[in-house]
Amino acid sequence: VEFPNEWDVATKTRKAIYRARIPVIEIRTLGGLQVLRQGNHPIRAREWRGSRPALLFKAILVHGGRHIPKDILIEALWPDRHPDKSLQNFKVTLHRLRKLLEPNLNPALGSAYIHLKDNLVSLDQHLCEVDTVAFHRLCRQVRRPDPGLGAPALMEICRKALALFQGDFLPEE
Repeated sequence: VEFPNEWDVATKTRKAIYRARIPVIEIRTLGGLQVLRQGNHPIRAREWRGSRPALLFKAILVHGGRHIPKDILIEALWPDRHPDKSLQNFKVTLHRLRKLLEPNLNPALGSAYIHLKDNLVSLDQHLCEVDTVAFHRLCRQVRRPDPGLGAPALMEICRKALALFQGDFLPEE
């Protein structure tokens, strides 16, 4: 039996405490990109500091937000660059995006919202609420309703889905 060392336990505990205190961000993609953080404050256009962090964020969203090979994102944003330069651009842009979403980012704890593990990029599914994910979940509930679900409850699910749908997915792209 291998026991975790005290350092690993302490780090995991600090991360869990930190994540418990960090607010959920709301990501709207239907009708245009809007990111709401800390009490529904939208990230303004000037805060994105250029187009690359926004493009990286959109690429993550376009690819489903979970387990995206970083090479796919690099190829999407820097297709004509030398691989070493592309990787460096990715790292810088990912850092900027993480700092934008999490201004008080603690480097020792890592980003709570965007994870890079085993060369796969993912949005945290508990801290990032994406409208398209909720919309698709509601649509599945309407297409395959629970047998005991009555008509009023089904109509409420439809109302929630319609409220989420504000237009096409990332129409600016």
